[in-house]
Amino acid sequence: MSTQCAECYCTSGHLLSCPHAFDLRPIEPHQHGTLANQGTSTEAWIMTQSGRMFFFEHPDPRSIVIEDIAHALSQICRFTGHVRCHYSVAEHSIRVSNMAELKYGREFAKEGLLHDAAEAYVSDLNGPLKRLVGEGYKKWEGVAEEAVANKFGYKTPKSKEVKDCDGVVYLTEKRDLFPPYNLPFTSYPDKEPLADPIIPMSAELARLLFLHRFEEVKSW
Repeated sequence: MSTQCAECYCTSGHLLSCPHAFDLRPIEPHQHGTLANQGTSTEAWIMTQSGRMFFFEHPDPRSIVIEDIAHALSQICRFTGHVRCHYSVAEHSIRVSNMAELKYGREFAKEGLLHDAAEAYVSDLNGPLKRLVGEGYKKWEGVAEEAVANKFGYKTPKSKEVKDCDGVVYLTEKRDLFPPYNLPFTSYPDKEPLADPIIPMSAELARLLFLHRFEEVKSW
């Protein structure tokens, strides 16, 4: 099956063979932190799916793009992968965004969609391990969260409205995606899961719907 490039209209059997498939142009080191030479850098960074450099200590807004976030979150599985099938952070975020809009108004929809966006850079560490790791992880997670929030125009820390929706979706996920067991859910004892069951979507569909939802909520 051939795919047509939206920029140069070439047709190739695999999109990776098209030079426009990803932005792989050289990135000047000074655009992504305070370093003059990335080759001798001691500052921690990762390469994103689009070819950008994300520096953990000094994130540059130009290195944060919604396409990278959507891609990464669609590939990251919730609950460290211990669910009955792949269920992405991207899908979780869409559900939180939809619920936040319905329950509290559209002003919470963008925050709901991007409340876990920093995990595109710091990954999704499960809660018990976060508590063991302590402040080290929380510090850099907070830097990434603030950088993403500043880029897309919403406030941190997470609002109580989005926390509420996050908790309800979490309980629904545990009910529908975990193996059967008799232990009670101790998290969010004041909340109830949603009535409708979760049927996980594919990673690619989650990526596309995440981007579609972002286009809806980005100016709200």
